[in-house]
Amino acid sequence: MRRPRPGWFAWDFSLGVGRRVISDFWASLDAAVGGMRGLRLSGSKIETVDFDVDCSLYVGLGLKFRTSLN
Repeated sequence: MRRPRPGWFAWDFSLGVGRRVISDFWASLDAAVGGMRGLRLSGSKIETVDFDVDCSLYVGLGLKFRTSLN
């Protein structure tokens, strides 16, 4: 039986905005492209360069608690 390997060879690119909602709570919205595969590294050498794009778009919503250090 083969064990699944972690997907360490994919890159994500995202853009997002955030805004303070109440006190230390922030809301955020992100749009991203996930699973881009183009460059694989093995130690200190480049293993393969693959320009085929196997990716998916996604949108994320978030609620964060960001406290101040004052």
